[in-house]
Amino acid sequence: MVLVRESFCWPAFLFDVFWALYHRTWSAFLVLATALCVVGGIGYWQLISTPILLLVLFGWRILVGFHGNDWRRTVLERRGFRMLDVVTGADDMSAARRFLDRITERS
Repeated sequence: MVLVRESFCWPAFLFDVFWALYHRTWSAFLVLATALCVVGGIGYWQLISTPILLLVLFGWRILVGFHGNDWRRTVLERRGFRMLDVVTGADDMSAARRFLDRITERS
């Protein structure tokens, strides 16, 4: 059982490439690494000003944070996992407990 939050993914926002490696989302890793290389090249060659470059990088990180958990769910589905239910909980343990309670009620 894998629980994936439906919210902004702070680890993906803060550690985008390393987050993708940790969760073995290879396609996301390739996109993130390529984008960082492009942004790094733009910064190195000074094609745009530094404040605009930082703004682009911050916007990119926000995009990654909003879509990180969606990318993770997609990769898990490709690996054969199925989304069985959507549950809420204060933390992972209470969400898992609620999920297991729902599953046993259906049986």
